[in-house]
Amino acid sequence: MGHRCNSGTRPRARAPIEQLKLVTERYGGSKVPVAKAWHWRDEVQVFVLESGRDLLIEDRVPFTLHLGFDGWHAARDEIAELQPLGMWGVRLRHQELADYRDLDFTRHYASGWEGANHRVHLARVPVNHSLPHAG
Repeated sequence: MGHRCNSGTRPRARAPIEQLKLVTERYGGSKVPVAKAWHWRDEVQVFVLESGRDLLIEDRVPFTLHLGFDGWHAARDEIAELQPLGMWGVRLRHQELADYRDLDFTRHYASGWEGANHRVHLARVPVNHSLPHAG
């Protein structure tokens, strides 16, 4: 039978052991970091971009981004640049996107066009990303 020591005081509330001190110091424990740019990839497509966010369109291989706004108006091409971790991407700044409702784009690779057009709705207000409670 084990011996239990009871000093008559309640144990102090402590942070979970897996909570890193560096993370707590950086984010203060309650501050939620906000991404300055959202990343669009085939595996994680952005369908609605929150206002004030840049959009970084990425792929694992070099490409040229063919883009336009609100039905392919003001169409132009941007060459992807090598990003950290070996990704290739084109960053579209939120200031440039602010005057439009939709971004239309497709990509051209060394082997030819990707064969799909994509559209991202450019929201004018913050986007709610919370999942509904299923209970």
